[in-house]
Amino acid sequence: MKTRIFALLTALLCLLMLASCAQDTPQSLYTDAAEQLKAAGGYEINAKMDISVSVAGQTQDVSMDMNMKANGDNSAVNTKMELMGQNMDVDVVYVDGVAYMNQGDSKVKTTVSLEELQEEAGMISSFELPGMSEEELNEIELTKDGDNSSFTVTLTGDEVKDFMNHMGSLTESMAGADATLSFGDMTITFTFDKDSALTNMKATVTATATVQGEEMTMDMSMDFDFVNIGTAPTISAPADADSYTDVSEQ
Repeated sequence: MKTRIFALLTALLCLLMLASCAQDTPQSLYTDAAEQLKAAGGYEINAKMDISVSVAGQTQDVSMDMNMKANGDNSAVNTKMELMGQNMDVDVVYVDGVAYMNQGDSKVKTTVSLEELQEEAGMISSFELPGMSEEELNEIELTKDGDNSSFTVTLTGDEVKDFMNHMGSLTESMAGADATLSFGDMTITFTFDKDSALTNMKATVTATATVQGEEMTMDMSMDFDFVNIGTAPTISAPADADSYTDVSEQ
């Protein structure tokens, strides 16, 4: 009897040791992060975009910092952009079907559907990790740096196009909504902390745009810092919402 109990305890100990020694993989880390985003129904991301636009032999650099929050259909985006030596700050908050826009001395609000806001104002109210297949992830090696883990992937073709559709307003603001855009390969590095939570995603990609027969190229780098991934932040109307001019009927 004692021998049988000892054998059972030994087997249980072995199972516990195997479980505790289970190794993270690119696939497990990525899948968990995607599930956390989906389950939370929202996110907070600090993003930095650096875009170099070249056209007709001239180059213009654009720097953009964004804080993006979402909770269900409600969202808030604060954008700080530097263009041609000028700083442009814009706050857009969308709560319960009302959009509050604050730019400089202008504060307006309007009742609008989320679809209209995304189309007309280029509001980024959703964020998804780029789609990758299990086969792609299985071929990637995980890199350790202290308590952090990371892996790098290269997206091509439709994978790049699908991801950039969520960032559409960024490229349209540079090339114009009527531009024909094509993208090169995208290199992305994902970084995870000691608790296997996604903390950062860096991406670089080159785009070519054709506008009225004129071709321009854009070299873009994007740096996304995830704040408490898996948690949807509270989003509310601006404290001074009553001071916003209602342009719904105009």
